[in-house]
Amino acid sequence: MIGLDTWFFFQLKEKNTKAAEFWKNVTAGNNKVMVSVMVLYELGINMLATGDNRFYEEIKKMLTGMGVVLVDTDLRVVEEAMKIKYSYGLPTLDSLIVACYKVNGCKEIITGDSDIINLSKKGVIKLKILK
Repeated sequence: MIGLDTWFFFQLKEKNTKAAEFWKNVTAGNNKVMVSVMVLYELGINMLATGDNRFYEEIKKMLTGMGVVLVDTDLRVVEEAMKIKYSYGLPTLDSLIVACYKVNGCKEIITGDSDIINLSKKGVIKLKILK
């Protein structure tokens, strides 16, 4: 299972062909992905800032499809996020997203976020590169 960071959905919005091909494989049942509710939170904040609620609503519909596991933030996630933030200085929201994936058994994340990329270099989570 592969975790998707908010960055991935912005790549879809920008019509990144690699992101679109990856998502096509998700909807075809070839790739299983995990999405943290914190990613939805971040997308929602962007919607409020830009007024683009169409994009946010499209993403919500996409996440109810086959091959997607939407995961909540619970006490285990919060405690793991605290450790990540304290140990590596990751921003709070990124810590929650990474912790959500780690606690739920997700070992890889697709992201372009420099903070999470740097965290991957420390072996906390692996990066999955879009091909």
